Amino acid sequence: MRTYHFKITHIFRLFPEVATIRRADPEDRTVITATAILPQPAGKTAIVSGLNYITRIFALLGEILVRIRVDKRSPPQGPFATARLEEVRSLHARILGALAHAPAPLRLKSLGPNGQLGGAGVAQAGVGAVGASSVGPAGSPVHPQTTGEWPGGAGFRQATFAEVREFFDNPKASRANAMNAFLVMQANLYVTQQLVRFVIEQYRDELMLSMHAATGEEIEITSQEDREAVASDLLNVLHSIPIQSIAVNGPSLVHKVRFVASTLLDTVRKAETAPVSAARAHAYLWDFLSILSEIERNYLLDDDADGGSNGDGVPLLGNA
Repeated sequence: MRTYHFKITHIFRLFPEVATIRRADPEDRTVITATAILPQPAGKTAIVSGLNYITRIFALLGEILVRIRVDKRSPPQGPFATARLEEVRSLHARILGALAHAPAPLRLKSLGPNGQLGGAGVAQAGVGAVGASSVGPAGSPVHPQTTGEWPGGAGFRQATFAEVREFFDNPKASRANAMNAFLVMQANLYVTQQLVRFVIEQYRDELMLSMHAATGEEIEITSQEDREAVASDLLNVLHSIPIQSIAVNGPSLVHKVRFVASTLLDTVRKAETAPVSAARAHAYLWDFLSILSEIERNYLLDDDADGGSNGDGVPLLGNA
């Protein structure tokens, strides 16, 4: 028997109607026991709420992928291109606000007053991500605009690498953060949000460039500021969540960060006028990726010991 593995994005490409399926509202959540289905206790956030929000984020990914697929076959022109650009901008606004009303256990401690990450809120105003904030190892806020640095450097790398190795190698090490379902879901939710945001912004910029080439009209493109905001916000997420909670998400989260980081770094290398702050943010993001790669390596070692894995680090269930 041969087992096939599909990513969720493949499902959206094959069945775009999945993106329109109604998802459960918070008030629909119930507690299922062996004898009855009970109402969710008042004041207690259901763990399944994380699935609810990640489904919404993937639905937005499905919507942009469907539009990209259609437009590649038949590129929109004239008023159709303008209408498509408005649709993509609407998707962009929706992904920025996708977690604005998430329950408290799913919210990052470093969120701004508008319920969004620092860079996201600033980028909407067209300023860039210099206002993004993150949380240091001791839990205190770290603001790049005042310190000029994210928590990083050799000391941070060594301490984090040591924590990762302790987590994988020592069976007696604390698993408190790894067992915290809401912290684990935070990592998946906010990293995936930034990935989908990045895909939307990339296609928005492609549309705007093609419209400019076709009409010659001046179109304001803020791709550099937006990409700096993505780097800052992704750093914010990675520094705001305990490394154990990130590690539990495994290679899938590493792939998401790697995709954004590699594309951003390529852009910075080519941009002669890239702001120093942008280059610094991307450098720190790449630096953090080395830590995530150590997490991925440990998962792959475990898979090899268990008899093999596929390219995504998912164990193979059977082969013909």
